[in-house]
Amino acid sequence: MNKGNYFRFLFTVTLFFSFVVFSSTFKAETKIIKEKTFKVKPGGELKVKADGADVLLKSWDKEELNVKILSKRRKVGHIKIKFKQDNNKVYIEVKTSRNSFFHLFEKSSVGYKIIVYLPSKFNPEIKTSGGDIIIKNLNGTENLKTSGGDIVAENCSGEMDAKTSGGDVVIKNHAGKVYVATSGGDVKVSNSKGAVSAFTSGGDVVINASNAPIEAKTSGGDVVLKYKGLNQGISLGTSGGDISMKLPNEIKANVDLKSIGGELKLDFPNSKLEKLTKSTFNGTFNGGGKEIKAYTSGGDIIVTGISAK
Repeated sequence: MNKGNYFRFLFTVTLFFSFVVFSSTFKAETKIIKEKTFKVKPGGELKVKADGADVLLKSWDKEELNVKILSKRRKVGHIKIKFKQDNNKVYIEVKTSRNSFFHLFEKSSVGYKIIVYLPSKFNPEIKTSGGDIIIKNLNGTENLKTSGGDIVAENCSGEMDAKTSGGDVVIKNHAGKVYVATSGGDVKVSNSKGAVSAFTSGGDVVINASNAPIEAKTSGGDVVLKYKGLNQGISLGTSGGDISMKLPNEIKANVDLKSIGGELKLDFPNSKLEKLTKSTFNGTFNGGGKEIKAYTSGGDIIVTGISAK
């Protein structure tokens, strides 16, 4: 066989095997590869450490923690699963082997899912290297970290720390302190009742909150805030986008607004000027109060007063 025919043969074989692996991955039905139930009490701890898995946590009214590991892959020998319980603490560890030739052709590192049902009052610590994290209806200290997926939390309470290196973060109906950060996605926090700190290197930040300190920064997007209640301090910043704030007409604040590359648009009653230019406002709302500060180096700042009703 000459060199040209050899390379054509090698290419054909490689293409054939990649097609077989892709086909088996996509056509395989999701199946439970391991399941276990633990007896627990409310207030316990759950620690999950996974290589590239989606993780879903849901609460129920049982004093049990049920975990299911699901996969769409026909062959799951490369998945190593460990369960451990220490009193009221449950540990789940899922590792994958990357040494197989066929594994090179799989769609992505996320080929399986971890689903956990647990008491609503519980404290999860979740780390996954490449999947999404979704939690619903939990009350506790929530530590969530993924290297490449999205994070979604709905109807939760307690102190939350959520970080992703490459996805979006969505927090809905949360009561308690929230810290969220993403290196490449958007952050959306809606109907929050507690302090919010939100940071992204490359997306937008959208916050709807009340009666709490707010801090939001982005390097490349817009910042949008709708706020209700008493002023507890607000600090917003972006290097490349606009800042928009909707605030109660009655809010009391010392105000410092500055745009380097854009304009200031202020539609707010009961404001008192100390300094005003096309892109700068220093003054007070309703006689002064805790600081409201906004800075952008590349966009406009828009502040609008809204009725408290």
